[in-house]
Amino acid sequence: MQQTIFSIREISPVLFQVSIHETADETDPRYLLVIKGAPERILDRCNRILNKGKAEEMTQEWKDDFEAAYLELGGLGERVLGKCYDAICCSL
Repeated sequence: MQQTIFSIREISPVLFQVSIHETADETDPRYLLVIKGAPERILDRCNRILNKGKAEEMTQEWKDDFEAAYLELGGLGERVLGKCYDAICCSL
């Protein structure tokens, strides 16, 4: 597990949690930004989707499929969390 550099715990009105971590690659100066929380809040912040290991543009069709899937799972009583990440460059 890589060291967590920064974290904001989930707050009810915000409905998501943010954390920044060191990467596993010691030669990579970037940090990993991770956001998890309510699926609709996460989806609003994404412009790409990882599909079969490749990043693709987030289209309205992807958004509609995502929404249908999490509504169906939620309707079955399952807890659904959204998660997104990106590499960021900065010095802390």
